[in-house]
Amino acid sequence: MSVVLPLRGVTALSDFRVEKLFQKAAALGLPEVKLSSEFWYFVGSEKTLDAATVEKLQALLAAQSVEQTPKAREGLHLFLVTPRLGTISPWASKATNIAENCGLEGIERIERGMAVWLEGRLNDDEKQQWAALLHDRMTESVLPDFQTASTLFRVIRKRIRPKDWHERQQIKHEHGGGQNRGNGDEEYRIHVH
Repeated sequence: MSVVLPLRGVTALSDFRVEKLFQKAAALGLPEVKLSSEFWYFVGSEKTLDAATVEKLQALLAAQSVEQTPKAREGLHLFLVTPRLGTISPWASKATNIAENCGLEGIERIERGMAVWLEGRLNDDEKQQWAALLHDRMTESVLPDFQTASTLFRVIRKRIRPKDWHERQQIKHEHGGGQNRGNGDEEYRIHVH
């Protein structure tokens, strides 16, 4: 399992986008709330990254490491919008490639999410309506907290041998081609949620 380093970024939603969200919420009859947002970056690696690598990542992403991730509490609701669980976003592919080209080693993947904080009274139904406004359910997931973000990096590695032809064809069909290990095995990285 990957080690996941969270890094806090800059404000995510412009005033214009916030105003549009408030208009849509008002049309649904949702109560007024205060809204703030920020980008968060989740860096997956095999082991804990050294201080020099973290410093370079912070500069590259315009982000800061945090001692402890913030938590929702009574009257302050977190909607952590991430790429859909079980997928690798195009943004992540490019960001990870850029990090590698900058000489940053040991990084498996960098994903970007957006933390949206709503301050005010919301019941469960209203929270679900806000979640629907904040993300595209085809390409994004809404997570309840920062600890759950580690599921972005959950991978099953499965090795199969050529004699398991039917299983190989099914996995290739569902998850794309595998990496030939040179010993007759092929390894597949299957992202799960």
